[in-house]
Amino acid sequence: MSMVPTSVVAVVGGLGLATYLALPSSVAVAAYPAFGMVLVACVLWGVFSGRIVHGRGAWLLFALGNALWVVGDLVASWLELTTGVTFPSVADGIYLLGYPVLAVAIVWASRLRGPHRDAVGCLDGLMVAMAAAIPIWVLWIGPSVQDVSPAGLDLVVTLAYPLMDVLLIACGTRFVLGGGRWSAAAVLGVSGLAANVVADVAYNVAALAGSYQPPDPLDLGFLLAYLIWILMAVHPSASTLLEGGHRPAGVPYRARTWALVAVVVLPLSVLAVSYVEGDPIDGWIVTVALAIITVAMVLRLWLIARAGSSAWRGPALLSSAALVVVVAAVGLTSLQQRSTRADATANGLMDAAAAAERLDGIAVRSDRPGPDGADARRAWSGQIAALRRHLDTAGVTPAVRRSLGSLLENYETALTRQLVAVDARDLVAGAEIERREIVPAHTAFIEGARAAAAESRARSDRAAKRARFTTVLALAVSLAFLALLLVRVGGVGRRDELAHQALHDSLTGLPNRGMIEEKLRHAFSRARRSTQGLVLLDLDDFKALNDSLGHPVGNELLVALAERLAAAVPDSGGLLARIGGDGFAILLDDIEGPECAVATAERMLALLQTPFAIAGSTHLAHASVGIAVSDGSGTGSASERAATVLRDAELAMYAAKDREGNSHELFTAEMHDAVAKRLKLKAELALAIQREEFTLVYQPIVDIAEGRVVGYEALVRWVHPERGFVSPADFIPVAEQTGLIVELGTWVLREACRQVAEWRRDWHDDRYISVNVAGNQLQREDFPEQVAAALAETGLPASALLLEVTESSLILDLDGSQRRMDAVRSLGVRFAIDDFGTGYSSLSYLSRFPLDVLKIDKSFIDEITTGSRGRAIVDAVVRMAASLDLAVVAEGIEEPEQKQVLQEIGCGLGQGYFYARPLPAADVPGFALAPAPAPLRLAKTA
Repeated sequence: MSMVPTSVVAVVGGLGLATYLALPSSVAVAAYPAFGMVLVACVLWGVFSGRIVHGRGAWLLFALGNALWVVGDLVASWLELTTGVTFPSVADGIYLLGYPVLAVAIVWASRLRGPHRDAVGCLDGLMVAMAAAIPIWVLWIGPSVQDVSPAGLDLVVTLAYPLMDVLLIACGTRFVLGGGRWSAAAVLGVSGLAANVVADVAYNVAALAGSYQPPDPLDLGFLLAYLIWILMAVHPSASTLLEGGHRPAGVPYRARTWALVAVVVLPLSVLAVSYVEGDPIDGWIVTVALAIITVAMVLRLWLIARAGSSAWRGPALLSSAALVVVVAAVGLTSLQQRSTRADATANGLMDAAAAAERLDGIAVRSDRPGPDGADARRAWSGQIAALRRHLDTAGVTPAVRRSLGSLLENYETALTRQLVAVDARDLVAGAEIERREIVPAHTAFIEGARAAAAESRARSDRAAKRARFTTVLALAVSLAFLALLLVRVGGVGRRDELAHQALHDSLTGLPNRGMIEEKLRHAFSRARRSTQGLVLLDLDDFKALNDSLGHPVGNELLVALAERLAAAVPDSGGLLARIGGDGFAILLDDIEGPECAVATAERMLALLQTPFAIAGSTHLAHASVGIAVSDGSGTGSASERAATVLRDAELAMYAAKDREGNSHELFTAEMHDAVAKRLKLKAELALAIQREEFTLVYQPIVDIAEGRVVGYEALVRWVHPERGFVSPADFIPVAEQTGLIVELGTWVLREACRQVAEWRRDWHDDRYISVNVAGNQLQREDFPEQVAAALAETGLPASALLLEVTESSLILDLDGSQRRMDAVRSLGVRFAIDDFGTGYSSLSYLSRFPLDVLKIDKSFIDEITTGSRGRAIVDAVVRMAASLDLAVVAEGIEEPEQKQVLQEIGCGLGQGYFYARPLPAADVPGFALAPAPAPLRLAKTA
């Protein structure tokens, strides 16, 4: 069963979103759990079907968090239908439980994608969360708290929801800034989280304003988040979403810091908007959030500077100044609010005094009989109500409030007596009594209200002056701080930048060899002795790729390799560095023993098993890893001991190269002599090529059935002027590692073509020549031109040349190798696969590449007379080659019994000591007495 295509899911989900608003509310309420259940089902299917392999635990936790939200939706709907309970309820507890479960899943995913400790990333997440908490508080939490009781379950649940969103923001930031390859699934995952948080905030703000009515357009935000996550779960890249090693270093420090500058400015913009709109601002909440941001920023800048990076300088300049401005703005806003409240109090008191004066005039007229008195009494009642409103709204002191309250009671009593009066005499008598009792309190209140208003205005003036002073001081401090940092960055920053460049690689941004040496010196200088491990990796075939595809492609590979190797750094810590052209190292501080360093080396090699996609093609890198472990004991200074560790790791790396790469070696004392010998051989090899100390010998290739010589294999030999004969097993690996094999191989090709062309002219020999091609040669883009030039210079027909390549050389660049071989094949030159069965032995190579001859390795020929299994293998290879129209050459025939078995099997050609050892050029004509048959036909058309 295959997963539904992502495009189909997107179309169906989009149609569901488009029709949601047209649904009746009773049906629309089911959309939430429906989308959520589809998401959970898709995640579970991906995990248990085997499509998602990496990070199954994190995926299942993600599904559980969403499942809790689905259950919460169902429970909330049931409670509302059966009991009418909406908030708070059991459903809220289920909802809230889903948030931390989802947060843990996100953090788990971040750790899987970039398995290295990232304290800076954690601080970044905290800063973003605190910056987001400020607008969430202003828009959501603050108004919500004012609408609920000061304590109890309502308040707890009200505060829990926004705090959970802040938690998701922090975890999401950690995911974004952490490691891992950015695939479509990663983008969808982050987008879904952002949509969910934004929708949650928007919904609650709308609910507080009373403008939310389901089905509401705001609901589309939640449904869109579900749909995006569904697309993430069904997308093909979901299988590698939690696979680490491709971008484990995460977002660079410099980019992170500049992004956080904008985050720091966000609270200032929110406060500014709130201030302009006249909304109340909780200064202590903002201050706490800004204090956390400030402390986190200082800590992250300290960690970055401690790591030797200068990425903190520019952003620190702006972000620090922004923090100063934000803090000043909070203080200024608080002072302005105090001034505004004082003005409001003064205005309220003056209004109360004026109302009291008007009340007195009304009371005097209220004792008149007839309509005028009745109108005055009605006005008296209205003015008492207005005065009571002033009492409720003005920010008066408790003493003034008590005085005003007493006055109002007296006025109300007088009004009541006026209303119950039966005639004019009662009105006049009542008014006289009330005026005699009320006037002293009335006069005292007016005078007290005016005095309190004057004091309140004085407080307002003092607050305004402090606000202006604080503003000027904040601006002065900000300008001084900026000037100080500018002087620091301008005067000393360049020197520090140069120091940073001296200790870091310009291509990858990693620390360099100098930083490794400095860290080792520091470790060995400490009073407490600790064990240091150095793991050094060197690519085996980088020079060939660099020469063949160009330096830009080589640089791209190095950058990709640097990102991938970061995943090999242990969770306990380590320093990844680039210490040379194609060399990388991981320094491990305070390890328990060599096994820790060996485990790191194994992780580094494991990360190279996946080919690199470079320049539109795939490249499989091979490397050798050397390991050195030291506690710094011994003679010499700390610098000398640090240099010793580096040298020992290099010696171990050279020893690993002797094992044909993709292996690791732990340094031992015995490696000194072997490496010294190798280094001397390397220097002599370069001189030998210049002095032409090499010669060729030719081993005949024979028709097994007829015993006739059909061709020769050219083999290079080194005749050292002092050592004499040097075995190819000694100098060929050195030539390959140093890249000298390209120059040597070019000479071999031309010399072999020249010699065979000479034999063809002098004694009419039609036999072909077989020449080995090194992987470094094949990877050069100009390889076809080199072959064409050798044929043109020597006059050798292309049909007389057979080039032997190995399986391991083909896989270095499959597409490039095929392209270059096709170009050579178009000249008429044939190809043979050498040492078949000892490399990767992928049968797809036999059909993909333009091959004509298959050479069976000697190790298989040795076994054809010792057991039925060996014979069966060779027989199968011969039959397979025949079906593919390939000629077969058996290598290493040494016994007549081997020749007999091969003849019985039907193997056509062979070579080995049974027929002849490799012969000097002068001996070849005398050996090849029998006439040569027609040249081998091309097995495939060019």
